[in-house]
Amino acid sequence: MQTTGAETVAEHRPVASIEAVESGLASQGYIASRQIATAVYLSEQIAKPILVEGPAGVGKTELAKAIAGWRKLKMIRLQCYEGLDEAKALYEWKYAKQGGCVLLIDEIDKSDAEFESLLLEILSDFQVSIPELGTIAATVPPTVILTSNSERNLGDALKRRCLHLHIGFPDSRLEERIVESRVVGISQVLRRQLVAFIHEVRTLDLKKQPSVSETIDWARVLVLLQASELGHDVVRDTLNVLLKYESDVEAALPHVTSFVAKAARPNVFGSAP
Repeated sequence: MQTTGAETVAEHRPVASIEAVESGLASQGYIASRQIATAVYLSEQIAKPILVEGPAGVGKTELAKAIAGWRKLKMIRLQCYEGLDEAKALYEWKYAKQGGCVLLIDEIDKSDAEFESLLLEILSDFQVSIPELGTIAATVPPTVILTSNSERNLGDALKRRCLHLHIGFPDSRLEERIVESRVVGISQVLRRQLVAFIHEVRTLDLKKQPSVSETIDWARVLVLLQASELGHDVVRDTLNVLLKYESDVEAALPHVTSFVAKAARPNVFGSAP
């Protein structure tokens, strides 16, 4: 169990509106869609965990970090893995020190199905029963975020206890806003073109589609190389930053010229000029 953030627990005040969620997350550099902001708002209002599913690299874990930073709460992270059991998850946790916080149960789909039964009590009543210690209940219910890359199907009992949120690849307008917030010094033209190019790449049959994290990394690389717009050569030279498998790079290379040309067209995806 990993704890990050300030040791002093801030007063837990209710969130005023969905718009307050959007601006609060934005203050941490997390540009949320309306769907994401709504899920966070509802979770706060009805004290229900959020199960966030979607491909790797779209901002599931970052959402929990952004909530913790915005709300000035500690973040406690339980990284799930195959073979994780009750003893490993609980007995090393310093219960007495855990107050109101953001609890991130990361990649729950990597744990064994049996581990879900332990979570049912925690997610229903915000308490856990330990033979040596008895029942330990949270004095202040935490904000709980569970993430899943959908490597296995999760049980219905677990899903019933959570709000469901799927974070997929963002549309071009939202992805441009994300790049703008995360990449210093990128030109408007380059920002629009690289997002347009990536949306074309995602139409290909690839082993791993480029995620938002790869979009941000590629944008930073292009700025570092002082590119003001996309060009055939710079794309070919840096395609390995965007795509993580050589087979995907080879699949994309024949399309570079046409994708760069499409990306150069004004407002190819209806982006703001």
